[in-house]
Amino acid sequence: MSWLKAGNFLNCLQLFGCATLLGQVLLAMPAQAEECADTGYEAIQAYTYLNRFRSEPKTYAKRIGLNLEYTSPAPQLRWNGQLATIARQVAERMAQGNYFAHRDLDGRGPNQRVASAGYNLPSDYPRNSEANNLESLAAGAPNGIEAINQLVLDIDVSPPSHRVHMLALDPFYQEHSEVGIGVACVPESTYKYYYVVLTAPKALDRRVAGATDESAYR
Repeated sequence: MSWLKAGNFLNCLQLFGCATLLGQVLLAMPAQAEECADTGYEAIQAYTYLNRFRSEPKTYAKRIGLNLEYTSPAPQLRWNGQLATIARQVAERMAQGNYFAHRDLDGRGPNQRVASAGYNLPSDYPRNSEANNLESLAAGAPNGIEAINQLVLDIDVSPPSHRVHMLALDPFYQEHSEVGIGVACVPESTYKYYYVVLTAPKALDRRVAGATDESAYR
């Protein structure tokens, strides 16, 4: 296509009219692949922003048009590498499988996945496929900050269960001190970006001396 210089193109227009030819050239040019953002970076951005939102819920809610005037700050969450790995794997499976659901294609739910990955959940957390005490999902947001905003706004979700989870508006979630966030991107999938936020109580690495059942794990 070296002939398609300014002078040649002008002559083509003047002498022959080359709109059809130009259209053929443009169609022959390879389309640029749609790129994904750095998903690891977006996961950390989401984590940082979530903790800021939890520390000043009234201020951050007002910025997105939400009134949380009577909401108290929530404890800061600690980044947990094990939960982050699980969250990333779940996000990747959704993006690659082009689905968006808490239950994966193997029929497993959030509590099951986290427990089977070796994270020691409290014994009173159910292990059936419908059980979810840990996970919020977002999709389609262009970055991690917007994903958290999407979850807090919880548009058309009643009651706003994702907001309750993210901001620990229920005493149950105030017991969750750990968080892992995973992000995945597949441009040709329905939503392109998929986000998984997992929170949980801190897990013990070993049994408490003398304990004999699952209650030893937290």
